[in-house]
Amino acid sequence: MIVERSMHPGWLSNAYLIGDEPGGIGVFVDSGAPLEQLFDAVERHALTATHLLTTHADADHIAGDDEIVERYGCPVI
Repeated sequence: MIVERSMHPGWLSNAYLIGDEPGGIGVFVDSGAPLEQLFDAVERHALTATHLLTTHADADHIAGDDEIVERYGCPVI
């Protein structure tokens, strides 16, 4: 299992990338933290990003939804 975390220093909000295995499936969890390091992890682990899971709709959890959807074409759940 792959777990990558990013934390926004101002909001203290976390965003995650969870993968099943290198070369496998990855999902994002929330998007309110800097995303570039998570995007890098998708490439590094050769993951196919399939979904963005949103725990709730506060701004500090959805700030990067559009960027993830545009980049990977995955649905928000």
